[in-house]
Amino acid sequence: MDRVADGSRIARACFWLAGAIITVALGVTLVSALGTLRTQPIDGSEANILFNAARLRDHLPYYVDPKVGAWDYGPVPSRYYVIYTPVWTFVLTLFSAAVAPWAARCLSVIAWFGVLIAAVASASVRHRRIALGAAVFVAGCHTLTRYGVSGRADAVAVGIAGCALLLSVRQRRIGIVAGVLFALAAWVKPNVLGMAAGTFAIELATRRLRAWQGIAGAAGAFLTVLGVVHYASHGLWFEHMRGSMVAPLNANLWVDQMQSRLPFFLLPMGFAAYAAWRAWKTRRDRGSLLVLGAIVGSFVWAVYTHAKIGSASNYWMEPAVAMVVGLARAGMPALSVRGARVVAAVAVVQALWVAPASVRSALEILEGAAAKKAALTHVREACNSRPDEAVMGDDQGFEFEANGRVLEMPIQLMHLVRNGAFPLQTWIDDVQREEVTCVILADDLLERPLDDVHVEHDLFPPQMREVLRARFMLRARKEGLWIYGLRERR
Repeated sequence: MDRVADGSRIARACFWLAGAIITVALGVTLVSALGTLRTQPIDGSEANILFNAARLRDHLPYYVDPKVGAWDYGPVPSRYYVIYTPVWTFVLTLFSAAVAPWAARCLSVIAWFGVLIAAVASASVRHRRIALGAAVFVAGCHTLTRYGVSGRADAVAVGIAGCALLLSVRQRRIGIVAGVLFALAAWVKPNVLGMAAGTFAIELATRRLRAWQGIAGAAGAFLTVLGVVHYASHGLWFEHMRGSMVAPLNANLWVDQMQSRLPFFLLPMGFAAYAAWRAWKTRRDRGSLLVLGAIVGSFVWAVYTHAKIGSASNYWMEPAVAMVVGLARAGMPALSVRGARVVAAVAVVQALWVAPASVRSALEILEGAAAKKAALTHVREACNSRPDEAVMGDDQGFEFEANGRVLEMPIQLMHLVRNGAFPLQTWIDDVQREEVTCVILADDLLERPLDDVHVEHDLFPPQMREVLRARFMLRARKEGLWIYGLRERR
C-alpha cells in the first residue's frame, strides 16, 4: 500500500478490495461484540474471576483447599483452584457484584481497542495506511474480538503488554516503565509472556549490560507484586495457580488447533515479521528489530501453548497486537510490481478466508446471545428445581448464571483426578448430594457410550459420566444447552 513499486493499478485495486472486505467484517463484528455486552452469557473464565472477586468482596477466604471445599453457601461446597493471579480479580472488587460483569467487559473493550488505536496512532504518515489495515483486520477477526470484549483478563493483559511494546519501539530500547508494564501484564494473565520474551531477547542480545533499565523495571515490578501476593495469600497462590494449570499438553489437540487457527494468522503475522526484518536490514531501525522479536516470540509462544488442553483463540491476541505494532513501525517493504501483485492477491484471499467466518460467527452470537441467556436464567424450570437447590454444569459460566457462584470446575477436576491429585469419590459425593437437582452441559457427552473418550475435550471421566447418567435424565435441549434433571422428579 505505502510503497508499491510503481503504483500498480492491479495491486492497488486488490489492496482496496481486501480492505473493503475486512471493513465489512469489522462492522459486523463490532455490532455483535458491542451489541451483546449485556446479553452475552458469562463464560467459564469470566465466572471464575467474578466468583473469586465476590469472595474477596464478601471477606470470605480467597484460597480454599479444593479437597475441603468452600462451605459458605450451604450444603453443596464450591471446589476450585483459583485461576491466574489475583490482580485482575482485585480490580473487579472495586465494583459492586451487580456492576462487576459489565465493568469487566467495558474495561476489556477499552484495553483491546485502545491498544490497537494506539498502535495505529504511533505509525508515521507513510505507514499509517498499512497500520490501519492491520488493525481493522485484527479487530474485525471475530475469533479475537469476542475475547477482547470479554470480562476475562486477556484483553487487559495484552493491552498492557502492547503499551510496553509501543513504548519500547518508540524509545528503541526497553526502559524502566516498559519493563514494569511487561511484568504487570504477566501478573494480570500469566500466559501473556510472548511479546516480553521476544523483546527482551533482542534487547539482551544487542545491548547486553546496557539493557539493565528494562530488566530492573521488570524485576522490580515482578518482585513487588510477588511479595504482596505471597504475603496476602500466605503462600497459597502458587499452589492454586499450579493446580489450575494441571491440564496437560495434547498432540491431537495441537494438530486440530493449528489446522483451524494457522490459516487465519500465519500469513499476516509472517508478513509483519518480514516487514520488520526488512526495516532493520535496510534502515537499521532498532525499533523494528525489537518488534520483530515481539512478533516472533509471541507467535512461537501461541503455537506452543495451543497444545495445552483448555487453550483457545484468545492466545492469538498477543501476537495479533504485536503484528499491528510491527506494521505500524516498519510499514510496507519495498516491492517489485510482481511482488506487489502477489502480496495484494494474497491479501484478498486472506480477507475472503477470514471475513466470512467472522461475519458468520458474529451473526450467530448476535442472534443467539439473548436467547441463551434467557435459557440459563430459566434453567431451573426445565429441571423442575427449586431456588434453594444447586445447578451443576461442565462450564462455570452455566453455574454462575444459575447459582450466582461456581460449584465445581470439571476442566480442573477432570485432569486432577487423572493425575491422582484429587479423589474421584469426593467429586462423585458432591454430584450425588440431594441438593444437586440439575446439570447443564455444552455437548452430548452423557449421550455417548462410556468408552467414547476424548481426553482433549471431555470434561467428565467415564466413572463420573456413569454416575450422572444413573441419576439424571435429559429434560431439554435448547440454545446449545443439554439440560438434565433428576430421574425420579417429574
